[in-house]
Amino acid sequence: MAKSRFKTMKLGSLPVESWEEALSLQKMIGVDIITCGLPCGGFVDVYANKMPSIRKICDRFYLNTDAVSYAPVCSECLSRMKKAVDNPLKAIIPGPATFLSVARCDNQKLALMKLSEVLIEEVEAMERIGADFIQINEPMLSRIYPVPRPFIHAINKIAHSVSVPTILHVCGEISSFAHYIPGIEVEMVSLEFAGFPKNFDFLTKDLFEGKKVVVGCVSTKPRVEDVEMIKRVVDRALDFFSDIILSSDCGFAKTPKDVVIHKMTNMVEVSKESDF
Repeated sequence: MAKSRFKTMKLGSLPVESWEEALSLQKMIGVDIITCGLPCGGFVDVYANKMPSIRKICDRFYLNTDAVSYAPVCSECLSRMKKAVDNPLKAIIPGPATFLSVARCDNQKLALMKLSEVLIEEVEAMERIGADFIQINEPMLSRIYPVPRPFIHAINKIAHSVSVPTILHVCGEISSFAHYIPGIEVEMVSLEFAGFPKNFDFLTKDLFEGKKVVVGCVSTKPRVEDVEMIKRVVDRALDFFSDIILSSDCGFAKTPKDVVIHKMTNMVEVSKESDF
């Protein structure tokens, strides 16, 4: 029997200085799906610093809803990576709920509408350049309850604006968020299981009907998970799902590079195993 092979990717940032270094590191480790750029740093900051309608005063961002307009952010980086690698590419945007959690504004309803339009332009540009997957990062969705319906509607509008598969990534414990998953119209949902094993307690197969699950099987903590530890996470995931992708829990902005390499190398090793 031929060996099975779980696809692998990493999420979010890496402890690197440039997209070239990010690409080189991922190619060296051997992940299947390359994540575009994302050197170490706050991802909302990357977007906020390039959008003409946002200014930073001290440590806070302020969004002027009257001046919201599109400016390409990750498109240039994505274009360069597309020319440099044959692997499928995943591009990432900050989700509207998370974006508005750090950007102050006078009219959140209007800001959400205009911000969603700008993010739609960004993902459409990413698709034209050649992104094979679009990931919407929404760490805030596990921290707010109830999740306002306009946020879910905005995420769905962004997902529907492209034809490539979309991924929703939610950080942390999903106890209050899990029941929203069926109403979010993406092809994949990415969750943290290595750092939050209790998330398995909130899973049911019907929650993910029609969706593939990206299983966070290595945490962002300094401790390196060995192959057997990763296999245990994968085993639990396979009790619920047969079609999964292996990934890190989240981004590695604060994780030492040598630890990142060790963690991700072990994850790729597990992805090649067939005897689960």
